[in-house]
Amino acid sequence: MRIEKRRKRMIKQCLSFALSLVMALTIVTPVKAAQQQYVPTQEDIEITKNIKDIQTAGYYSAALMKNGDLWTWGSMAAMDKYHAIDSSLYTPKTPSVFMTNVKEFVLTDTYYAAIKNDGTLWMWGCDTNGELGIGDCELNNFFPRQVNIPKRVKKVILSNKGWNKTAAITEDGDLYMWGDNSAYGLGIGENSDNSKSYNTPQKVNGISDVSDVSICGSTTTAITSSGKVYAWGNIYEYRDQMTHYTPEEVKNIEHISGQITKIQFSQAGYTALTENGDLYAWYYSDMDENYAGRNDSEDKMIPKMILSNIKSYESGATSFAVTKSGEVYSWGLNSKGEAGLGTYGNSSWEDSYVLTPTKMNISNVNEIVKTENFKGISGAYAAITNDKKLYMWGSNFYGIFGNGKEPNTGAYDSKNFYMVEANPVQIADQVKNASYYSYESSFYLKTDGSLWASGNARYGVLGEQRDEDVTQNEFYRNPILITLKGKSPSLTVKDDNNSGITDSGEPDSGNIDDGDHGSNQKPDQGNKDNAGDKQQDQVGGQIKPSTPATKKPSTTAAITVSGTNILKVQNIKGKKAKIRWKKNTKAAGYQIQYSMKKNFKSGVKTVNIKKNKTVSATIKKLKKKKTYYVRIRCMKKAGKKTIYSKWSSVKKVKIKK
Repeated sequence: MRIEKRRKRMIKQCLSFALSLVMALTIVTPVKAAQQQYVPTQEDIEITKNIKDIQTAGYYSAALMKNGDLWTWGSMAAMDKYHAIDSSLYTPKTPSVFMTNVKEFVLTDTYYAAIKNDGTLWMWGCDTNGELGIGDCELNNFFPRQVNIPKRVKKVILSNKGWNKTAAITEDGDLYMWGDNSAYGLGIGENSDNSKSYNTPQKVNGISDVSDVSICGSTTTAITSSGKVYAWGNIYEYRDQMTHYTPEEVKNIEHISGQITKIQFSQAGYTALTENGDLYAWYYSDMDENYAGRNDSEDKMIPKMILSNIKSYESGATSFAVTKSGEVYSWGLNSKGEAGLGTYGNSSWEDSYVLTPTKMNISNVNEIVKTENFKGISGAYAAITNDKKLYMWGSNFYGIFGNGKEPNTGAYDSKNFYMVEANPVQIADQVKNASYYSYESSFYLKTDGSLWASGNARYGVLGEQRDEDVTQNEFYRNPILITLKGKSPSLTVKDDNNSGITDSGEPDSGNIDDGDHGSNQKPDQGNKDNAGDKQQDQVGGQIKPSTPATKKPSTTAAITVSGTNILKVQNIKGKKAKIRWKKNTKAAGYQIQYSMKKNFKSGVKTVNIKKNKTVSATIKKLKKKKTYYVRIRCMKKAGKKTIYSKWSSVKKVKIKK
C-alpha cells in the first residue's frame, strides 16, 4: 500500500511538472508571436509599391512614385529656427500628391527642390538668403515655384545647414548658383557683392562640362566630366590662404595618381576618389585634424592616399568609405557612436574621434545611405548590404532604429544619454531604399513594396496624425507600416497648367465605453495645400488657374469603400484599451469589433464611429488579465444601404492595468 501511494505521488508530480511546462510554453508562445512583424497585404502596398525614392529631413518627408507623382507629408516647422514664424508651419500635412511629372527631388531641413521631367527646376520652403532662386518672395513658401534657368536642369545641389546656397547643373554642363555669397562662395566674380545674397540664378563663368558640385559653408568645389577639379570661396588648400572669387583649378592634385571621379569639401577637409578606387585626403593647416582621417607628420596640405579599392564614400563630421568588396571604413566624430566601432565619447571627450580610417564590423555592404547628417548634423547612420539587409548605428535617442528599445524621454543618463548603439544593428531585411534624419526619424522601403517608419512622429513627419499637441514628441520604438491607404492617388483639382490637392482636416478622437462612442470631438480644421506648375500662375503663393478648375467625374459604376489598418492597440490605466488607426477620407465612418476570441465567433462587441476624421478611440470596462482581439473596417452609406470594406488584420492587447 505504501509503495502504491508513493507511485501515485510520483505520477502526480510528473503530471504537475508536465502541466507547468505546457503552461509555460503557452505563455511564451504569444510573446514570440507578438514580436513578429505584420505581413502587409496587397491592399496595404497598393500605393507604396510604386515608390521610386523616399527622403525625410527636419519634420518633412516625401516619396517619389514611378509615375512622377511626388507625395509629401509632415510640417515645415523646422523653418521656425530662422524666425519664419507662421501658424501654418505647425499644421501637419497628411500624405498627398504635392507635384506631378517629377524626375527627382532633394530635401534639407528647411528648403526643398524638385526637377520635373521637362528639365524645369522647382523650389519651396524657407527663403532666408535667396536660396530658392525665385526672386523677391515671402519668407515662407509652401508651394513650389519655378526657378528661371534658360536650360534643362540635370542636377540640383542644396547647401549644408546655415549657409543657404544652391547650385544647378544643366544637361550640357553649365553651372548656375544663387543664395548667400559670403566669401564669394557663389563664384560669380570679384565684382559681385560678398555681403549680399542673390535670389535668382547666376551663371558661373570660367568652368564648363560640370558633372558634380559640393557645397560646404563658404567653400564650393566642382568636378568636370574630364576629371578637372575646381574650387572657389574660402578654398583653404592654397598656401596664400586667400578668398577666390571665381572657380580656380586646384593646383596640388598633381600628387594624386589617376583621374578624379569625385571630390568633396567638408569638416573632414578635402577628399577625392580616383577611377582606380584610391581615396586621398588633405586639408588646410588651421582646420581641425580630428575629422580628416590623417594622423601623420607629413604636410597636410598635400593630398595623401588614405584608402584603396574604394567603390564609394561620403565625408562629413563622420566619414565612411565602402570598398569594392563590401567592407566599410569610418573616421571622424564618434561622440555618439557615429563611427560604428563599438566605442563612443565620454565627458572627457575620450573616444570622441577616430583619427584614421578604421574597419567597421560589417561586411557585404552595397551603400552607405545618404542623409542630411553628412551636412553637419550629428546622429545616426545606416548602410544597406548587397543582400538587402539594413543596418544602423549611432544615436538611438528618439527610437529611430525601430529595434524596440525605449527612446530617451528627457531623463539624463550619464552612461548613455543618447541611447547609443555603438555597433551596427540589423534593422530589417529585404530593404531596397532608406532615409533618415539626425537621430529623430527614419523610413525604409522593402522589396515587397511596404514602407515602414520609426522614431519621433512630431509634426506628422512619419505620416501619422494624432489627437494631442503636434509640437510634442511622440515615439514609435517599433516600426509602423505606412500604407497611404485612403489617400488620393492623384490630384483632385487639375487643369492644363497647374495642379493641386485639398488636404482633409485634422483628425478627431473618440472614447468607447463598453460599446458606446464617446462625444469628445475636436472641430474640423481644414488645411488646403496646392502645387502649381507654372510660375506665372502663382499669386501670393496660391494657385491662379489659367482655366477653370473642375473635379473629375466619378467613373465608378458600383459604390465601394477601401479599408483601413490598425496602427496600435495599447492597454492604458483603468482596464482600458486605446486603439489608433489610419484615417480614410473616402469612408463615412468606421466599425470596430473586439472579442476575447481570436476568431470572433462569440463574445463580440461592435462599435460604430460616425466620423471619418476620427482616428482613435478608447474601449473601457475591460477585464483585467484577459487578452482582447480587435479589428476595424470602413463604412459609408449608399442610399439606405451601408457599404462595408474588408476587415483589417487583427491586433491583440492584454489588459494588465
